[in-house]
Amino acid sequence: MLTSKASAALLVTVLAGSLTLSPLAVGQDNATPATTQAAPEEPDGAHRAIRWAQAHLQEMDAAITVLEQNTEQLAGDARTKAEAELDKLRAVREDYQRSLEEALATTDARTREETERLGSALATHWDDFETDLAAYYDAAKADHELRRAVFIARAEAQEAAFRQEIEDLDQSVANAAAGAKAGLDARKAALEARLQESREQLDRLGAATDASWQQFVDGLHNARTAFQAEFEKHQ
Repeated sequence: MLTSKASAALLVTVLAGSLTLSPLAVGQDNATPATTQAAPEEPDGAHRAIRWAQAHLQEMDAAITVLEQNTEQLAGDARTKAEAELDKLRAVREDYQRSLEEALATTDARTREETERLGSALATHWDDFETDLAAYYDAAKADHELRRAVFIARAEAQEAAFRQEIEDLDQSVANAAAGAKAGLDARKAALEARLQESREQLDRLGAATDASWQQFVDGLHNARTAFQAEFEKHQ
């Protein structure tokens, strides 16, 4: 997702500047990334912050989809408890989206202090999602297969976000002047290698029959952190 607080810090940094961004397009399946209206000199970091934040939404959506399917298969008290926890997850997801929309829609009118509060709200919503996800597992008496299915769905959503970064970079290579192409190609190759490494690590964890939920969470976090560190290294 950077950890939740690091993601929020990145968002705070880029939102605190004199940026003019349109709100995210919301209410769409799979949290399709929105188009932003950018001033000519807007930092590329603003675009990255938006994409990282939307990647969180995509992970949330992916997890919720799997849990909805699981809940439909439950009955009696287990289903009642699972539905209650699922409602909490949906609410947290909506809170995250609203906070992000608010931050992006009113950036140019906000003080840094206000922007920092919004960034902190995003971090809190993300942490709340992880907490409520664990609560769902307890309520539904989730087995390893359900946890693994959620892990895979989240990993795929995360990978899609990473691939979008690489595709955007590929477009930059195509549009770059001849002298800049070599550097951009090297950067793209480094990101692709990091993505492949992350994919292999996540595959190994997803296949482990004795993996705990915390191992899943840590695996996703480590893959995200490693990819983003590689991305930032080449800025």
